Amino acid sequence: ACCGQPAAALGLHDEVLRVIQATAANYSSMYQDVLHGRRTEISYLLGYACAAAASNGCPTPYLQQLQMRLTAHLARKGLRTD
Repeated sequence: ACCGQPAAALGLHDEVLRVIQATAANYSSMYQDVLHGRRTEISYLLGYACAAAASNGCPTPYLQQLQMRLTAHLARKGLRTD
């Protein structure tokens, strides 16, 4: 397991399902930001995750690709991502 946390995923699937069910009717703050044309925190959030992984020697090519694609998508909509 990356970052020396082999037990981090124990019970994760069940917890994810619980949160999905508990928050199914909610709209995320980022969704609200995009809906109202406001700047998002995507670069901060994904940038932090990518940097933290890199500092622990964990490559995150898919996460980095997601960050680039989302940033480009939001820029095309005229939304700031910084």
